Amino acid sequence: MACPDMGMGRRALLNAICMKRAFLAVCIVLLLVCAARTQDRSAASDLFEFRDAFRAGSEEAGKREYAPVPWGASERDLVRERLGIVSAQAPGLLDRAAGDGPISVYRAELPGGSQAKGGYRRLTVGRNAFPAPGYDWLTRILAHELVHVADPYDRLSAEPEWNALIEPRITKAREALAAVKLSPAMAAALPIGPRRTQVEAQVRKASGLPSAYAAYNSEEALAEVVSFMLDKDAGYAPPPEMAAFLRKRLLSSASGAKDPAGAAYREGLRRAAEGKHGEAIAAFSEVVRLDARFLLAFMERAHSRQELGAKAAAIEDFSQAIALAPRYSRMRPYLVSSRGLLRVAAGDAASALADCAEARALRANYYNALFLCGRAKLATSDFPGAIADLTAAAEVLPAYKAQVEPWLQKARASQR
Repeated sequence: MACPDMGMGRRALLNAICMKRAFLAVCIVLLLVCAARTQDRSAASDLFEFRDAFRAGSEEAGKREYAPVPWGASERDLVRERLGIVSAQAPGLLDRAAGDGPISVYRAELPGGSQAKGGYRRLTVGRNAFPAPGYDWLTRILAHELVHVADPYDRLSAEPEWNALIEPRITKAREALAAVKLSPAMAAALPIGPRRTQVEAQVRKASGLPSAYAAYNSEEALAEVVSFMLDKDAGYAPPPEMAAFLRKRLLSSASGAKDPAGAAYREGLRRAAEGKHGEAIAAFSEVVRLDARFLLAFMERAHSRQELGAKAAAIEDFSQAIALAPRYSRMRPYLVSSRGLLRVAAGDAASALADCAEARALRANYYNALFLCGRAKLATSDFPGAIADLTAAAEVLPAYKAQVEPWLQKARASQR
């Protein structure tokens, strides 16, 4: 602020007045900035609804995979605070996660001791997500799950550009883990301590991925990279090309545009759940018209076509989904196994055996793959192989023994 040149006394007085005015101007600017930030935090807070029961009509209310428990005030306040931190760091993540409305935040005892789970307009926090002596990963866990909320149907994680960046790194990470006789899941389950720290460091050095769990599949890799990238205490910076992709496609502010393909997909799921498979097929067909890379829509249309006995069309849809599924997609073992079982039923045992081999290579000790292999080997009169695979399937998933037993008895009878 410039002041006119006056006499010495008056100049000193005027300078003091000018300085006071400048100080007041700075204070006003700071107050406005703080008010804007408070408003932003308030707006972000409005996009999270802490609930003690499932939101009526929601996907989670229909599935009921777990039961919410009432929020404790201290836990709720802590989660709200940490969600605010993540939202401030990555506004685009919240824009996309809450694009269709507020996110329901639940507290639950999750199956298998899971820390948290994210999906379409929902975020569930388990006991193991909260800070404990020696570690506090809550903010990172919430960021991880918000990625799944923002990408509930795995469309971003299935994009060719992302997988061109991530697949070579997953391969290197898995090779590093195999060298110490670990899988990504085994490494992620190691107790906190020197051994786990060493393994995680080896994975990061070999692959550039932030954690062993990032090598689990391409979907979890997306969430892990983002959550570590946002965690300033993690000491991790993704490769520049990966960071650029994530900022452009996920973390920068989004327009909040609606997603008609996602809405049509949810309509198809509703129709299928009601047993209206013809209407479901029409809805899923609309999805793939809007987004030809919507992998899960092809899979669900295959399910509905299978229910109506249209095996050839279902096989074609599974094939379309497989063509879109990245090498390390969580869905690929299921898709290949499902197509193989349909091929067995259609009398194409040779193609079913090829699917058996791929599914087994993708995921060891996977029930669907073992069941498929047993069925395919039975169809080709490899009775010892069928017995071995079907027995293994029943051991891997005892709850499905009733499904396996008729085929196992048939294989044993044929061997005699």
